[in-house]
Amino acid sequence: MKKISLWTIVIVLTLSLVGSYALAGCAAEPVAEEPVAEEPVDDPVDEPEEITEAPEDPEEEAPPAEEAPQAVEDTFVYAILTGIDWDNGVIYIEQLEAEPYEEEVGPEIELADDPEVIRSVVIRKGEDMDDYEKNINLGQIPLNSEIGIEIKNNQATLLISQIYVDADNQDQRIEMEAGETFVYAILEWADYENKIIGIQQLINEPHEEEVGPQVTLAEGYRVQMSVVERHEDGEDEYIVDITLQDVPIGEEIGIILNEQGLARAIVYNINVEQ
Repeated sequence: MKKISLWTIVIVLTLSLVGSYALAGCAAEPVAEEPVAEEPVDDPVDEPEEITEAPEDPEEEAPPAEEAPQAVEDTFVYAILTGIDWDNGVIYIEQLEAEPYEEEVGPEIELADDPEVIRSVVIRKGEDMDDYEKNINLGQIPLNSEIGIEIKNNQATLLISQIYVDADNQDQRIEMEAGETFVYAILEWADYENKIIGIQQLINEPHEEEVGPQVTLAEGYRVQMSVVERHEDGEDEYIVDITLQDVPIGEEIGIILNEQGLARAIVYNINVEQ
């Protein structure tokens, strides 16, 4: 039997210990794991927020209703009379530029049950002025003429139609020419654009020529107003050129007809007395 030397034993033990430590070191070393690809995750989409209206508060006050225009207690204005609604008792106006303190009214005003209508004829003679007032019907005020209106409680109680005459600056009277005729008639209607008037002839003389019921106006026709002022010493006549629109419908007029039967001139008469 061979004898094992002591150094041999020592070497074997040493190698055994070294191998044990090596195995222990390998076990402790972590094993690297292969990376695993992560599945892509979609970014969350912001959903629109649902807007919910707040329920109406039953106790919330409703917006105030528009206030009705206050009644015009008492005022006087000047305006252009543009129309009359006879059925509903309303006049249509275009108020003239008011003073700062004047109230604005219109464009339509209700008539009082029995409004007073006055025609005021003012005749200027140098420094003096004579004013003649006469009650007339509302229909005797020509449309598109200037009027004064007294208003109380939103109703027109007084209407004034004013006519001004300057005695020192009169227009030349229209004289009849040879072959012309003169007739009196009531102006029933007027077609200003086509220059035609409707009349009802007033027969004053047995031999007077009959005309109408329609009369065509001649080119360049003229319209005059004759204001006759009667007084104790007689009468004075003043001639003023006007337009056909200044003659109220329903008024009496004089017509000068030329040889072709066309109206060359229309005369509107107004009489005043002292």
